[in-house]
Amino acid sequence: IIANIKGYSNAWEFVVENIQKIPCMHPGDKVNDGEITLIKNDGVMTYNSIEELMQTEGYDILYPSKLPDGVRITKITQQIIDENHIVYSIHFTDVDLSIAISTQMSVSLEDLQQYQQYETGNFVFYIEKISEHEYQAIAHRGKYEYIVFSNQHDVLMTILDGMRGLEK
Repeated sequence: IIANIKGYSNAWEFVVENIQKIPCMHPGDKVNDGEITLIKNDGVMTYNSIEELMQTEGYDILYPSKLPDGVRITKITQQIIDENHIVYSIHFTDVDLSIAISTQMSVSLEDLQQYQQYETGNFVFYIEKISEHEYQAIAHRGKYEYIVFSNQHDVLMTILDGMRGLEK
């Protein structure tokens, strides 16, 4: 959806051009099984679970509490662009699955109305089938925009249905 609105021919062209803005681990870096690495502007931390990471860091973003078989979260990156713009990226063992969360909305709700709506307990997602094996879903909730990319529709739906947050 964002790729189309921003004038890209497909979503991956958008991701490839913009992925350099998100700090990531270097090629060959390892993540221990069962651990989640948090990469922030001021350093790297490791946590035993997504809940531990969210609680310790005080994040108010939602995250996938239910994952497809064999898929787990490996790292989360946080990039503070400026005091009003923070971007989080959730990475998985399935490299064809990702979630980007931003405090700046890249697409308006009016522009999303043309796409398929899917309601979960926490969100109204707008889903677009970009190509035979590319799907994206976008939702606005509170101060965040959530964008989920997957190459499999059933994986996308599992992630959307499992989005949760910690009770504050």
